[in-house]
Amino acid sequence: MNFDVRFSTTFIINILLILLAVFMSFISFLEFFFKGGLLQYFFLLWSALAFIRYLAYRRYIYLSFNKLPVLTVNEQFIYDAVKDIKYNWSDIDEIYVDNGYLNIKLYQPENYLQYIESRLRRRLAASAIRSGRTPYVINIDMIKADYATFLNILDDYSGNE
Repeated sequence: MNFDVRFSTTFIINILLILLAVFMSFISFLEFFFKGGLLQYFFLLWSALAFIRYLAYRRYIYLSFNKLPVLTVNEQFIYDAVKDIKYNWSDIDEIYVDNGYLNIKLYQPENYLQYIESRLRRRLAASAIRSGRTPYVINIDMIKADYATFLNILDDYSGNE
């Protein structure tokens, strides 16, 4: 079963913040040529804000514009398209929800470190594993589904191991 990106208030606000930061960056950049002083570099702050927000939501934006599922759950695996990680049911020890995130506890979490793209995030994930926490989480607030139904689907598929 595929789940699409949910256009929640949080997602829409973050998209609007990205657009606002880009717009303010453009306006501040134009003022760069007409003003002097420290405020002439204000466009750099707005550009940085837009870039950081974009980095946080770029995969969700890509998936939603291309009408691709953000999450796929079936008999064999859970595929998180945002992080591009496929969790096989045979590797999953436990799944639980905490603070709007679906936490996936694996039998051998070290085996999935190779799928984390960023070296920094891979190090942070390895540190979390050493401390007994799971670094493998999915933001379920961004999934377009009824949570009770979604959790029932996960429960049904997890029993097919």
